[in-house]
Amino acid sequence: MQHNPWEIKFHELARQNQQLFDPEAEPFRIKVLANITPLYLEQCLEYALRLQGVPAKVELGNYDNILQDSQSLEGYKAVVVFWEAINLADQLEAKADAMEQELLQELAHQTMAQVAMTLRELARVPLVLFNTFSAWAFEPGFSRSRVSGLCSDLNQFLEAKSVELPNLRLVDLQKVLAHAGLAGSFDWRGYLASKVLYSFHFFKRYAQFVVPPILSLAGKAKKIFVFDCDNTLWKGVLGEDGWDGIRMRHDCAQGRPFAQVQLMAKALVKKGILIGICSKNNPEDVLEVFEKHPDMTLREEDVAIFKVNWNDKAANLRAMARELNIGLDSFVFVDDSDFEVELVRRELPEVTVAQVPKPEHHYPEMARALLDLFYRPWVTPEDHNKTQMYKAEAKRRQVEAQHADLDGFLRSLDIRVSLHDSEYELLPRMAQLTQKTNQFNLTTRRLSETEMEALLESRQHEVFAWHVADKFGDSGFTGLALIDLEGEQPHLSNFLMSCRVIGRGIERAVFDALVERLAQDGHELLTAEFVPSKKNAQVADFLPSLGFERVEALPDKTRYRLRLDQYQAQNIHHIKLEWHGR
Repeated sequence: MQHNPWEIKFHELARQNQQLFDPEAEPFRIKVLANITPLYLEQCLEYALRLQGVPAKVELGNYDNILQDSQSLEGYKAVVVFWEAINLADQLEAKADAMEQELLQELAHQTMAQVAMTLRELARVPLVLFNTFSAWAFEPGFSRSRVSGLCSDLNQFLEAKSVELPNLRLVDLQKVLAHAGLAGSFDWRGYLASKVLYSFHFFKRYAQFVVPPILSLAGKAKKIFVFDCDNTLWKGVLGEDGWDGIRMRHDCAQGRPFAQVQLMAKALVKKGILIGICSKNNPEDVLEVFEKHPDMTLREEDVAIFKVNWNDKAANLRAMARELNIGLDSFVFVDDSDFEVELVRRELPEVTVAQVPKPEHHYPEMARALLDLFYRPWVTPEDHNKTQMYKAEAKRRQVEAQHADLDGFLRSLDIRVSLHDSEYELLPRMAQLTQKTNQFNLTTRRLSETEMEALLESRQHEVFAWHVADKFGDSGFTGLALIDLEGEQPHLSNFLMSCRVIGRGIERAVFDALVERLAQDGHELLTAEFVPSKKNAQVADFLPSLGFERVEALPDKTRYRLRLDQYQAQNIHHIKLEWHGR
């Protein structure tokens, strides 16, 4: 496949999209509601998501039937809404000039009412991607000017709704059109014949705009941006040009592109994205640049992990993945070298690889495009401190190496766990945990903030989250347990924990507390299930290790049950656990 998978014609995209289809994967269902005919969107959006490992299945609603179709969308993970200004009324593009201002205002109010009803119907859909209204499809001049006011009113209404509704994300249609180019975006022949307003060229660009929030919901957002140094973070080669010869100043033409990329990386750190350095260089020289060079924006404290040595880049990236305990498919790697880029692409196909472009003034533009892969809808307190949390973990590993036995090391950590029950202020973090946690995750079911809120509101569910800290620092909220009380006995619908705190017995201490609580509430049995994925093999035996009895083995899951009165408490003595607010 080409390095730029979007430089293809429609028939080739459709063919590759079919090749990417996995008939055995559970489909990630997406519905498109539109008052136009989105002819190419189904294939473009499926293709964009399947390229990233999401088994997308996009279905088109009935033409101009948005409100009615919004009433029956159980089981869909996301909905894309194309509510086009040009088709708010029949032949509006021709009639707008002659319409009285009162009629335009009435049309705006009528549309707002319909949009509000539609959004109420979509309140339980995990993600709603709603286009803003644009007048750019209208001919330049008086008509566009009049409709622009109508669109502005509608967009203000949408902005207010996006503040109210956690599942609503607005897609700036004018920004998409600006990137795609107006000349190649509209298909007037298709619109007049069958309301096909947009071209294949437009939908290729549109799909790339809306994919990031869907990837985040599907647990596919990237977690770490890894940079080479020479001619990647600065212009020049440190070993040859020396301290004074490398360039990364904003007031230097050669250094400006690199200065802008460093600023982007610095901003990512504040959002909880990890930064890594993978460079063939002398480690002392590189560290001195990060610590002392006056032109550096990115500093040593911003970097979660350094691999500066003379090993090959693929081996270093593998080592990073092991030490950080995150998958290689969470990596984005950028380098200037043809050799290194091709090596990593060949050896580590799961890593997203980019090369510093020539000429280098295109570098910031390329880097900005890569930022979409790190999309996250909210920034939690854990995100703000993510780099420091990983640095603290490195200190723990150093201390562990100094202890002769694991028990002595764990006792030395002074681990404190705070267990919280159904706290609304933790909503964003709890939803984020389901979307980002892959390895220690019994079912790998992703939940949006909207879905998590529904569980908290229901008396038939209990939601537990736990906060972890030790003498090296605060790891934040790192685990989640969901218990369904709708059946005859409680059901553990998921149990998951961040890879950053695996291996300390925390999950077993938490389970002791949960079983004790369920028994106190009068329950006798707890059912659970393990749903295997490509990454959660390490928890395949977790339930049996706690005393769960296997009830049924199915092709896609294994069901278990536990008699609470027969549960043998783990009694993890090196952990101090307290209930919060109970």
